[in-house]
Amino acid sequence: MADLTDDSGRAPGPERGAYAVDYRLIADLVARVIGGRVPEHAATVLGWASYWTGMCTPGRDALLVACTVALHGSGCGAVEFDTEAPDVDRRSGLVTLRAKVRCGSEADITVQSLIREPVPGPDPAELAAVLPPSQRLADRTVLVVGGSRGLGAAVSLGLASQGARVLVSCTRAPEVLAASSHTYRDHLWPVLADVSDGWALGAALPDGPLDGLVLLAAPAIPTLPLAPDAVEPAAQFMAASTRLIFGPLAVCAPRLRDGATVVLVSSEAVHTPPQFWPHYVAAKAAVEGIAEYLAHHHPWRIVVARPPRLWTDLTNTPGGRAASHPIAPVAADIVGAFTPEPPGAGGVSILGAGGCPRPWPTLSEEVRDAGNPRLEQVLR
Repeated sequence: MADLTDDSGRAPGPERGAYAVDYRLIADLVARVIGGRVPEHAATVLGWASYWTGMCTPGRDALLVACTVALHGSGCGAVEFDTEAPDVDRRSGLVTLRAKVRCGSEADITVQSLIREPVPGPDPAELAAVLPPSQRLADRTVLVVGGSRGLGAAVSLGLASQGARVLVSCTRAPEVLAASSHTYRDHLWPVLADVSDGWALGAALPDGPLDGLVLLAAPAIPTLPLAPDAVEPAAQFMAASTRLIFGPLAVCAPRLRDGATVVLVSSEAVHTPPQFWPHYVAAKAAVEGIAEYLAHHHPWRIVVARPPRLWTDLTNTPGGRAASHPIAPVAADIVGAFTPEPPGAGGVSILGAGGCPRPWPTLSEEVRDAGNPRLEQVLR
């Protein structure tokens, strides 16, 4: 591996090899998604560019931003490739790779990608500054759906810091959370299951009642305009988002005590909709509709959180950090929702846009402009 922030680091040199795609699968996917056809030689060349960027150079944290292809012939089957040593701009994280492919098809390719800064796990010290450790939630059991990374990990850690037993629902071992939570490890219980599958979640949950539920899981957010070819992916996104709410609710309803707190995470996007996220706004509006239903038909305290843009895996673009809000204050307010509600309160309580009496802080200009924040950025 080569460290992009270290001038002494050695980037990969020229490389060569062979690559092939399953053209039948690619053709079926293209026909299903856009209703068109892609020639086999073009599919192979573009497939190689995508594969090499995401799996080799730069690798996992890359974001493909441009690809220029000069085709010199056509054909079928695998291609052989030769790459030049990549050009690396350590200040911006821009990586430019040039390659030649031949055999099945011949082409000169230039691929440009940006290194995304890996999203760190929750910072216990930052969280403690806005949520001092206590035992006010001792003897409470709370299930956090989507609690292993991003805002969910911070909420899980915050609940544990208040003495709660936290069931962390996730699809794989919560390594990011575990690395940040040595002090509260005994309070964090991983629940490995696909929460959109109610039967799987029910089988994975330990026996016993629940005092609270936090619903944070969400699918990856594509950029989709209001256009005919975006109808199907938009509908699929909204369906996937809804399943991540209905699945846990269906399983947890019989387990939630009377007076339990249920937090559904929406977004400030319902008030300030992003231009190319109509599907996301619709999905979050559905979350808030479900919250109203729960408040009318179940003896639970219902809270909707509308966080601003946060720096998470779902929004990890090269400029994502500068445009994002700190996670700790949002997590602290969500954990604070589990304190007793004053008598006479009812309906849906709102945290964030349109509800929270105090705005969540933004990153200061000093933080935004504090030089190159990339830590341990690597090639390969």
